[in-house]
Amino acid sequence: MDKSVHYTDQERMLLAQLISEEKAIENKKTGATNMKNKAEAWERITKKYASEGCTPRSNKQLRKCWDNI
Repeated sequence: MDKSVHYTDQERMLLAQLISEEKAIENKKTGATNMKNKAEAWERITKKYASEGCTPRSNKQLRKCWDNI
């Protein structure tokens, strides 16, 4: 996965939409169960993102993009 490929506006909008569908991501609690739920939510987001035909990104890359937004 090439780091030099920038996110398009469409990719950012898709990421925001996918995250809004995952309530676990917005949960601020940090317990073990919550962290597991968040990790599973990010895996689902990564799979949905890839299925939309966007530039392939890793879970870590999508998280970093979301943090930067």
